[in-house]
Amino acid sequence: MYKIEDDHLNWCLFSKVQVEELCRQTEKLFSDSTKRGGNGLIYTRTEIGYFPFKVSSHKIKIRNMTKVVKSIIGLILVMFAVVVLDSCNKQENEEAEFTASEQQALGDFQAVMPTARTGNTVYYSTPSVGGYTPNSSRNLPIKGICGTAEGGVIKAQVIQQTNGTFEVEITKQDGGFFSGKGIAYIKSASLCGGIASKQEYSSFSRRIRLSFTATFDIGYTHFYPMIIDQRSGVRYYAEPILVYTSPLYTIKETYTQGESIGTANGVVVKAAGARLLEGNKLSVQCTEFCCRYYAQVYKKNIVNKGHNGGNASEWFGEASAKGLDAFKNSGTVRPRPGDILCLSGGGKGYGHVAIIVEVSRTYIKFAQQNAGVAKQNDPKSHWQYAIGGILSYDYSSNTVSAPNNYEVKGWLRMPMY
Repeated sequence: MYKIEDDHLNWCLFSKVQVEELCRQTEKLFSDSTKRGGNGLIYTRTEIGYFPFKVSSHKIKIRNMTKVVKSIIGLILVMFAVVVLDSCNKQENEEAEFTASEQQALGDFQAVMPTARTGNTVYYSTPSVGGYTPNSSRNLPIKGICGTAEGGVIKAQVIQQTNGTFEVEITKQDGGFFSGKGIAYIKSASLCGGIASKQEYSSFSRRIRLSFTATFDIGYTHFYPMIIDQRSGVRYYAEPILVYTSPLYTIKETYTQGESIGTANGVVVKAAGARLLEGNKLSVQCTEFCCRYYAQVYKKNIVNKGHNGGNASEWFGEASAKGLDAFKNSGTVRPRPGDILCLSGGGKGYGHVAIIVEVSRTYIKFAQQNAGVAKQNDPKSHWQYAIGGILSYDYSSNTVSAPNNYEVKGWLRMPMY
């Protein structure tokens, strides 16, 4: 951080980026040019001559200025400080909220229930064309093997779709411009996943456009917009764009145990048995899918015991042994895509676990193995869909409703720090 001061004024702290922007705005106001002198001084030409900025490791010193020039610069600093502080306050208060239009876009996924496959792959997205991703939160960094990405800065809009190709525009959540240059990405499955698109952007850009193409056959993939600021090296993420097919997985009368019925972020979802429930092998259990998902998507081994990390009913209480954070249902931390939904109970008391796909104000959706076959005319059974299983969610109380004979304990997540 830098302190800006002169012989009489002592201003608040500014970041390096903000200081450079101040210098640019000051030079623009007085126009013309700058020149460098000795001892680290930068002389900026004004209408009444040159005045020097002294830049050190922690402060900028304005020297040898008349009171008139100091007053003008002081006014600029005050105006700049107000803008910066207002922008910071806006970003601090922006949580992952859903607007009415965003909620309508999120509803698109809810409307697509599994049906028999009719031919070529048809892709959909949440948000749909014209919609924005919800604002991410500055209080929710996402950690991965490639580093940590910060929230609260960028969002993305789906501009256009042509078959499986989507055009996306990244902007700042506060409507401002990107002060420095950098590289924008669309990452597949996670923020440390494969690069689906990449685009350099210049200083003072307000919009960054990229396009990516979905190539999976059936299921869903999250595509994460992300930027890396070249000057600071800081990574910023937007909430993911969910791209999915209709149907979400293969629908038929009977299945062969172990066959692939769809993919969740590239991870195969297997049929547990003829009716997706008679899972008598460890290789098709709900726990097996979640372990394999975290190993493939996050490169994280969460098997703390046995073949699949123990019974599902034990997972929530053993989060730390798996290297994960646990958040209680109806607690203060909301679920998000990629979390492991943990349920206790069930017919034999073994519990159940699933990977969360989507969270809205009124429902959550998830992918799973060994849950059985849902009946389209029975909403209470819709939680059993292998991909797109759904449970009611009350956003205000942060509560996920449980299916019959189960209790929702909460959700597990990769550590944030």
